Amino acid sequence: MKVLSLLCLTVLAFSLVACSGLHAEDAAPEQGISPTALPVVIDPGTVAVTTNPITNTQTWTAADSISMMDLASGNVGSQARLEVFLPTDDSRLLAKVLGNDPTYWNGNIYCPRGLFVFENQNGINIGPQAQINVNNLIATTLDISANNFLNGNYILEHNVNSRYAYILNEGRITGSNIALIASAVCNGDNGVLVARVGTVNLASGDKVTVSFDMRGLMQIEVNDKTTGKVLDMQGNDVKDAIKNSGTIEAAQVMMSARTANDIFENAVNNTGIVKATGMIEVDGVIKIVANGNINANLADSNGKIWIETLKDIFISACTRIGDLITIEGNGLKATYMVTSDFTLKADNAIDTTPGAILQGNSITLIANRFGATHTPLQIDSPNIHIKRTTGDIDILESMGIGTSVQITGPPEGGFGSIIYPKSSSLTLEAARTTVSTDANPAYFYGNITFYNFECTTPGKVIYFEAGKTYTFEGAFKLQGATDACIKLLSSDKGNPWYISTNGSENLTAIWVEDSINISKKEVITHLSTLREGAVRWDADYIWVHADADGTWSDVTSWKDGTGNNPGSMPGAN
Repeated sequence: MKVLSLLCLTVLAFSLVACSGLHAEDAAPEQGISPTALPVVIDPGTVAVTTNPITNTQTWTAADSISMMDLASGNVGSQARLEVFLPTDDSRLLAKVLGNDPTYWNGNIYCPRGLFVFENQNGINIGPQAQINVNNLIATTLDISANNFLNGNYILEHNVNSRYAYILNEGRITGSNIALIASAVCNGDNGVLVARVGTVNLASGDKVTVSFDMRGLMQIEVNDKTTGKVLDMQGNDVKDAIKNSGTIEAAQVMMSARTANDIFENAVNNTGIVKATGMIEVDGVIKIVANGNINANLADSNGKIWIETLKDIFISACTRIGDLITIEGNGLKATYMVTSDFTLKADNAIDTTPGAILQGNSITLIANRFGATHTPLQIDSPNIHIKRTTGDIDILESMGIGTSVQITGPPEGGFGSIIYPKSSSLTLEAARTTVSTDANPAYFYGNITFYNFECTTPGKVIYFEAGKTYTFEGAFKLQGATDACIKLLSSDKGNPWYISTNGSENLTAIWVEDSINISKKEVITHLSTLREGAVRWDADYIWVHADADGTWSDVTSWKDGTGNNPGSMPGAN
């Protein structure tokens, strides 16, 4: 997909002279506007505005790569068409409605190039007859300053002198990237949003930042929460900051809401169809981010699902009916396919009640704490990724329980405790992953990927399950002592375990047995002993005494390939 650094916005504008040529009496009004209505332009800037009264089509042609227009109204009736032409894919256009009424789009809007940013702080209502085809669209009830727009900074903020307004879509919008940003956003029962090779973003907040990544995909960040009540077009309280009861199909779908207390019943409420096509370089992703209640029915989504809440997550029930998993907890209900790759991210902790087991093809959990010593978090998935956001993953104990494994951290300030199947592939990611410093051996089961693994306890013995693979990403540090090596052993002597390293290595005074290195390069150790079955491990210095009577801490007992001795020896702490 072509990279879009700046995108072109399609704007609806119409001159007062052109409007005078339209006859509202020719058709019955719809939603308070004429079917032949077109935007009323106050100041077109450098954009040429022409109108064809026969076809009831208004055309905007921008000569400059960056254009801005002021409108008295932005309506497009069901029998009207707006065409916006920008000079390049990197062009952008901002159209602001300065009047006091909401905008109604019921007809056709076409903008094949660039980025079209349409702003009406009074609200935007897109009717079921609307057909909108754009390259990149930001429709918003928040305000973007002229200075920010000119400099390519898409920072949208609620105007303190404006209402907390609403965007409702019941029409069909097709584009490369689509963003509907307001105090509240609803893609209604008839609403269809399609961006098969790009993104669809629905966002609620008082401040929202929009950007584009190197692939030209639109990214949204909600910076400040919505702080005021929102009314719909009929004057009723809006209950959901973000609601989708229609259809959304895109390479990436994101619903993001931050709200003040008691403003909405739900931060995100998805009862419609959401499909991530994954037609770009990465798999499709459906992402929901909120600080309030989340109700997400994602039964039609079979890809990557990301649910992030700005509070703790407590899952009280997890049920499976056929291929559908439903989890329920404190302000969270989500239904997804068991084949999905499912991510949960919490502000601090993720907990489950006993008997509630997280399931999925792939489960990723991002938090600071996962369960607790006496109430471990239970996971049943072939692929599990635990990522601690703050601090280390200190493994106090790893214990096999039948066909399951329980890994537990320190009771105070630790990462928590998890139970998972031995057959799973587990990833533990943190600033540092460590094992207990006591004299007891450590045991690991199943395939595990460690990030930034460290053990500096001389004499520590670590057993790895025979036949399984242990991958070390990032910094890999083992620091023993020449008279108390750290031992890396197989759970079944004579049968190997496998190691793969993909980062930096600092391995001193270790003892390795029955281990086959499957990395692209040899694992180099310092002042270590490589015993039977240590394949593709190497040492910079080797033990040169013919018997066992030499002194391990004596530098003359060790030599490298050229016969030199090490300068110093690590001692026991």
